[in-house]
Amino acid sequence: MPQSKFYYQKSKDQILVIFVINHYQMLMLSSPLGRLRIISIVEALSYLILLGIAMPLKYIWGEPQAVKIVGMLHGVLFCIFCAALLDTMLKQKWNIVPPFWIFMASLVPFAPIWVEMWLKKQMTASK
Repeated sequence: MPQSKFYYQKSKDQILVIFVINHYQMLMLSSPLGRLRIISIVEALSYLILLGIAMPLKYIWGEPQAVKIVGMLHGVLFCIFCAALLDTMLKQKWNIVPPFWIFMASLVPFAPIWVEMWLKKQMTASK
């Protein structure tokens, strides 16, 4: 019987973890700031992969296919990022300054880290 009790406790903990993760995901996806945070991170990672992996593969090892695939993916993600930024700007009633700096930060590698920290503060302030 101790095994079944241990298994039951493990299942309750797993259910709690799944509930917390689902609640956090819904919180992130239900607000324009949360959606912008998610797409900003994904777009920034695709940019770093493009610059750090795909470009060296093309120009050092002669594999242009990597830039075609990752570049296309990054382009699509960048368009989604711009749409999310516009949506957030309109729903948060921002003036042009925050979106301008967020957009400029998306063009500089590692600058989206600053954007993520700023957007996280904005989410906690809006609650």
